[in-house]
Amino acid sequence: MTSTVDTILDDAVGTFEGETRLSILKSLFNECRNSTEIARREAQRDIDYYHDIQWTDAELKELARRRQPPVTMNVIKDKIESICGVEEQSDTSPKAWARTPNSEQAAEVATDTLRYVCDGERFAKHRIDVLRDMLIAGTGGAIVEVVPNKLGSFDIKIRKLRWETLVYDPFSRETDFSDARYLGSAIWMNSEDVIAMYGEASREAVEGALDDSGLAEDGGESYSDRPIGSVWSDRKRNRVLIVELYHIEAGIWMHSIFTGAGVISSQESPYRNADGEPTCPIELASAYVNRDNERYGVVRSMLSAQDEINHRRSKMLHLLNTRQTYRKEGSIAANDPQTLRRELNKPDGDIVLARTAEWGKDIGIIPTSTEFAGQAELLNDARRFIDKQGANNALMGRGSEHQSGRAILAQQQAGLQTLATLFSGYNDWILRIYRQIWARARQFWQAPMWVRVTDDIGSPKFIQINEPVVDAIGTPLINPQTGLPIMRNRIAKMDVDLIVDRVVASANLQDEMFKELISLVKASGLGATPQVLSALIASSPVRAQVKRQLMQAIQVQGQPDPQQQQLVLRKALAEIAKEEAYAMKYGASAMKDQAEARKTMLKNVPDELDVAVLMQQLQAFQAAQNDKIEQSILANES
Repeated sequence: MTSTVDTILDDAVGTFEGETRLSILKSLFNECRNSTEIARREAQRDIDYYHDIQWTDAELKELARRRQPPVTMNVIKDKIESICGVEEQSDTSPKAWARTPNSEQAAEVATDTLRYVCDGERFAKHRIDVLRDMLIAGTGGAIVEVVPNKLGSFDIKIRKLRWETLVYDPFSRETDFSDARYLGSAIWMNSEDVIAMYGEASREAVEGALDDSGLAEDGGESYSDRPIGSVWSDRKRNRVLIVELYHIEAGIWMHSIFTGAGVISSQESPYRNADGEPTCPIELASAYVNRDNERYGVVRSMLSAQDEINHRRSKMLHLLNTRQTYRKEGSIAANDPQTLRRELNKPDGDIVLARTAEWGKDIGIIPTSTEFAGQAELLNDARRFIDKQGANNALMGRGSEHQSGRAILAQQQAGLQTLATLFSGYNDWILRIYRQIWARARQFWQAPMWVRVTDDIGSPKFIQINEPVVDAIGTPLINPQTGLPIMRNRIAKMDVDLIVDRVVASANLQDEMFKELISLVKASGLGATPQVLSALIASSPVRAQVKRQLMQAIQVQGQPDPQQQQLVLRKALAEIAKEEAYAMKYGASAMKDQAEARKTMLKNVPDELDVAVLMQQLQAFQAAQNDKIEQSILANES
């Protein structure tokens, strides 16, 4: 029997032949290629700066002519990696909230399901890679899709898209591409792999693409194959360019796959959104968009300062390694200026002056200290400018060794303020990925399956989604209205709100507070009581799971021992007997009445009575009768 899911995927795969369809799809790709070529070249330059390629060929030739060393101090990479490092330390995970009071269980199941997918797909790594693309190239993203597994179900996959393969609507002006008419990617594949992936229906399109006739148009450098690029095909290496595109036609999202020579498939998108409508599974985000719709990252604003740092550093080193001299004609013995220069550059150089020449008057070195100081000051200005771009020294762990945790945390937060807009878009991208995952799960996970939840260390738990409800003998219960099995935790019917649960790492501040609390406890002389231990554990920087385990251990340890309770009870009864004897000897009738009253109070005491309650009753009785006892004793002694 074919399931609804199988039908959906079968309907989404097919061959749509015709030159008109191919022309339309290629026009979309060419539109993106031509309109974004300048932005892509600038993005490639930004990436080169990140990878230490910061001198042009013309600049290197000029430096070689001057015998000036090329110096590259890559502060851009330090900035980018420090920002990514701070983000990687933060705890970011999906969280589902119930929309109604009766949906709390559904929210927990949704949260566990999303975290299960994210952990399995290493989304923590993918999101850092996307953030790095946003910071450098300007745009990053991923696609959330499904693939069949061996169990007859589907696995949800998060595939990170490389920035240079992205195909998007160049007229989109929003950083989240919410106004884009099409999104996709263009990747190079071996022709045999394409046929194996898409079937024999793709053979004609692949073989046609390998025919170079009519396909020699410029595809743009970023879309070229690596390491040696071509346009649509490379017959020598048997590789073709495959474009996968999600595009809107008549208000409906379509999914098309094509080469330069033919369409492999073109059908309605197989993926559905929360309203059950065809949707695009690709989520992209850009750091910034200028007025020409060119997308760029944080690196763009650092290029000029990075160039200044490199050039001035190289110039300063050149000034230290060279000497400028002045001399009168005939002031050196050999009258050879080249010999003079060589000897000045040697650490043990020997300069022979003419007999009548005087050093410092007839011959000498032109001082460059003023020029060197000016170069150093401008170099520091350039470094200070870059220091303000997104990440300060505190974020990179420099210069904060003797500062308090509060001061370090304040500096780290201030360092990220300049990137608030970028991180807002980045967090929105993460939320959109979570929504795509939940939409895939609701659509394709219809059969019973187990989801592992690893919140507690060493004690993973499992929840079952789409769990059939059975009777006492194991027979599935059927809904009489629908005729379908009754299921528990059916995610297709769950309606929840998703958020990004983010906890920024604040170890410095928490460690400092914990140390202060330890010092306070030591100074106060408080013992290791359960109350003190509980307060210390709650303030400690250990993980929440470890805290819960320690709290449970303290509670178990703090419970009273039944045998100890019996000993305390017997001791209390012995004290009562002792007071009775004292009353018989000194207390007369008042003391005796008190003892009788105590015996009456304890007459029906059970063996397992709480010792604390018993002691409270004894203390209250003692306080009430204290005056009468003293009066009786004083009367007998007189």
